[in-house]
Amino acid sequence: MVSLLSSPSPLYEALSYVWGDLFDPQSITLNGHPFYVTSALNTALLHLRSRTEERRFWVDALCINQADVEERNEQVRMMGRIYAGARRVLVWLGAPEEDGRDEEAFEALRGVVQWKGLGVEARKMEELFGWFFGVMERPWFRRMWIMQELALASQEVRVGCGRWWVDWETFVGAWKVLARTEFEMGFKEQVVRRHGGEGLDGGEVEVLMKVKLDLLDDLRRVVVEHGGQSLRQLLLISRSSQATEPRDRVYALRGMMREEDRDAIVVDYRKSIPVVFAEAVAHVFDKSQGPYFLSGLLLPGPDSESGFPSWVPDFTAQVAYEAGRPGPLALHPRQGTSASGGGFDCVNGEVLEDMKTLKIEGLFLDIVEDVLVFDRTFEGCLQQLPQVEALADQARRRTPVDTTLRPYFQSFKQEEPLWRTLVCNKDKGGTNPAPIFYEDTYEVLRGRRDASPEYAERGQEGMDQFIQDYSWRLRNILPSRAFFTTESGFVGIGMPETRKGDLVTIWFGAPVPFVVRPREEIYSLVGVAYVAGIMDGGMVDELYCEDLVDSKSFLVQ
Repeated sequence: MVSLLSSPSPLYEALSYVWGDLFDPQSITLNGHPFYVTSALNTALLHLRSRTEERRFWVDALCINQADVEERNEQVRMMGRIYAGARRVLVWLGAPEEDGRDEEAFEALRGVVQWKGLGVEARKMEELFGWFFGVMERPWFRRMWIMQELALASQEVRVGCGRWWVDWETFVGAWKVLARTEFEMGFKEQVVRRHGGEGLDGGEVEVLMKVKLDLLDDLRRVVVEHGGQSLRQLLLISRSSQATEPRDRVYALRGMMREEDRDAIVVDYRKSIPVVFAEAVAHVFDKSQGPYFLSGLLLPGPDSESGFPSWVPDFTAQVAYEAGRPGPLALHPRQGTSASGGGFDCVNGEVLEDMKTLKIEGLFLDIVEDVLVFDRTFEGCLQQLPQVEALADQARRRTPVDTTLRPYFQSFKQEEPLWRTLVCNKDKGGTNPAPIFYEDTYEVLRGRRDASPEYAERGQEGMDQFIQDYSWRLRNILPSRAFFTTESGFVGIGMPETRKGDLVTIWFGAPVPFVVRPREEIYSLVGVAYVAGIMDGGMVDELYCEDLVDSKSFLVQ
């Protein structure tokens, strides 16, 4: 037993590792008594021990009584101070591979950093890049707690694999040299191929690439230099990380929060998982970041049996390809635009004391009339396009009931043709409006005509590139999502749970509309949607800001 406040401070090394298989225990001797640990920890201790000198370690599985909830609560609250006080944090990546590549790579890292890759033959650089890519697939990089263990280390951090060790700066420095040399689209394509290809949002690709190493290093720098990060940002950064204990999806982030915010998250493993996650979202809303935050996350939906309120994300499943559901990011409008218009940055929303009810201010837009859920395959989606066109044509002919708003609605409805809506009016990069040549591409894909003369002048290679770009956007938008129309004739794309009778709403502060389902005096949150003609904020700016429509408070459970 030691006090972190003792003088002089206790000298110890803290281990950052992955627990591994809990059902393959190994026996070690601890304080003269047999004690069971995972085989992963047993392997780490065998590599770390010295035959000539004593080494003192802090290891969570040994230093915390995992069966005592009170002790776990207390120790987890101190976790930040434990890792900050260690004279050295050891990042254990696991036992070395038998092919000898780990040894060769660790021996080469210092040289790559020192010479910035100069003088290293291209074949060797390519091999090292491939090795890094493989290393970043190891369990350590997917573990939740490693973010805090790394970010809060105030002294030396060393990275090891077997008996080979380098300091963190060398490890990251070598990666950055290699990344600059080999990166670009080649790496991005590898990520897309490895993680499900067609259904992966562009934003999710960026997170996956960064969370491996770059984002960890960025996080460490932010925490060291600025004293912490917002919980909202930490939850987004960690969404592809894994935790054996679901509550650690929140509790493992607490130590990296800004000091003035940490008391908002009280560690208590006796609380239910939905309550812990709801408290995290409530804190995000308290910091005025709620609507935008929810718009980028997978939500449980109105018919979920998880026990979560419909507005509380399950933070254990926040990567679309892992959850087996389409993600919401693809439906966001291009950068610089927002369905909230002038209200894009307003403070909006609060979680009530019951931790089940979200009160949010917004506009009622319309009621869903028709719904067609796209096939999960791209080829199946193409076969459904005639049905989509028929539904869109029917919607255009509908006349809004409200005579005051009718001319505005009719104008909004005519602003965007269907070929733009189907790709959420974004080019392949997602930063610019869909280019005009996508219209020809759509017609070619539909088989209605050959390319126009202007289009064909670009040559076969150019035509193929246009079709490839437009098809890429369609592949990321349509599969497993829902095409819908509304009673007043709007058309849009939403989450597959969208049903006839759902309401399309605009929440101030969110870039996309939200679809909700009425249940007497309250609503259930279905998910985000892209609605043609209003994604630049015109609905809010021209109707709400001009006092033609009133806002409404929605109680969501």
